[in-house]
Amino acid sequence: DARGARGPAIGDTSDAMTSLFYPFRALGYVNEGVPFVEHRRGTEHFVTVSAGKAFQVYNCERLRLVLVGPQGDSDITALAVKGDLTFAAHGRDIVVCRRTHRVCVFGGHADTVTALFTFGPRLYSICAGGRVLGWDIGKDALDHLDGKRSSAAKRAADARASMADDGSGSSDSDSDESASDAMADETAFDEDQDLPRRDPDTGAHLPREYRMPEGFTPTCICHPDTYLNKVLIGATDGRVLLLNVNTGKHIYVFHPNNMLNPSGSAVTCLEQSPALDTVAVGLGNGRVVIQNVRLDRTVVDFTHDGSGRAIRSMSFTTGNQDPLIAVGSDAGSVSVWDLEKRRLRTIMPGTHDGAVTQAHFFLGQPVLMTGGADNALKQWIFDNADGTGRLLRFRAGHSAPPTRVEFYGEGLRILSAGDDRALRVFSTIQDQQSKELSQSHVERRAKKLGVAEQELKLPPIRGLAWCEVRERDWANVVTCHAGETRAYTWRLAHGVLGE
Repeated sequence: DARGARGPAIGDTSDAMTSLFYPFRALGYVNEGVPFVEHRRGTEHFVTVSAGKAFQVYNCERLRLVLVGPQGDSDITALAVKGDLTFAAHGRDIVVCRRTHRVCVFGGHADTVTALFTFGPRLYSICAGGRVLGWDIGKDALDHLDGKRSSAAKRAADARASMADDGSGSSDSDSDESASDAMADETAFDEDQDLPRRDPDTGAHLPREYRMPEGFTPTCICHPDTYLNKVLIGATDGRVLLLNVNTGKHIYVFHPNNMLNPSGSAVTCLEQSPALDTVAVGLGNGRVVIQNVRLDRTVVDFTHDGSGRAIRSMSFTTGNQDPLIAVGSDAGSVSVWDLEKRRLRTIMPGTHDGAVTQAHFFLGQPVLMTGGADNALKQWIFDNADGTGRLLRFRAGHSAPPTRVEFYGEGLRILSAGDDRALRVFSTIQDQQSKELSQSHVERRAKKLGVAEQELKLPPIRGLAWCEVRERDWANVVTCHAGETRAYTWRLAHGVLGE
């Protein structure tokens, strides 16, 4: 079903608003463990991320927060973006937003939605129970749910009303043309597309359910370029299905043995490569297989980092860049492979403190964006002479729950310490001013010693005190740490550990 879902506004005194405090915004929430979605508007790149019960949109050029979506009833489990529309799965429901305006809710799944994918005029959703649904997200369909109708739909309705009033089975040429335009607007995907189905009572567009092969539990989905009306769907048993989304026909099933996967390890992610007919298949055992889907033949395969942890994301470079593929896994590392030489270019251990949930190369640039379960977004640029990458910019919050939180000064900033051994300052006005206080080049020392940054940081903070008088002249924050007999001072104005 599709139902209206506008929440109560701030200041609403209706029965729906019973709490004393209304949620305003979350500070320090950068990216939860849900794959982000990169998209372009004009010449600018944006990234939509999950922040608990709401989504956030960052400008990729400076990782500046530009938009915060409405709060949902539960945490977001999957995201998709098309134009001004954002689709956020909250449990079994899919909330549709046009920028920050909540348009409607799609409800049809019996289990938690785990993946969303937009293709043509439809949104495809996969749930934990194995169902695959296709939702009409054409302009007329969403306008109908939002209480609006496009001009073409209005003209078609007026034409039908005119025909009924005249009692004749025909109308003038202008009305015929208008009705044809409206029908074309609703069904323009392919000449063989089935007509959108509607609820006879409400007129709302109903989802289409796709039948899967026996024993086939879907996990991920992608569209192979130039394959009209077709998608690839991976499964928990290692199979991959090529499905015609218009007819529902199973075109071909790729079996694990043909993808050097005799154990039938689960397909965890799929990614289209810049080369036609070639798709990367990520497996639950830490292997990546690049498969020619036209010939059902393996082009190349490799193991990510030897950890055997599941592959969660893959991305190819495009344009005039070296042909590379970046692979992220549950181990928190990213490996970059040279596809031309078929060898490892570099491996970046500890890219994130948790699983790397998404990796994405920007179009035509040697810049890789990664998101992890450690509440961080990072951009890496591959411009070193040896082919390795360096951290370009990042946005992060606490990767473990905060244990000490205090307002600083007049309340425009907040000091926060957590179990991730970090001391952070958050701005309540501008998100880009939030930062972690430096602990003397921890990243550089960790890279040199080959250890995780966490091992070189001070123990967790158990208490802190501050004074804002002449804060630019000397250290003005003092902290005590678990198991430490000494106290440490910090210069908040410079964002560093004190002398």
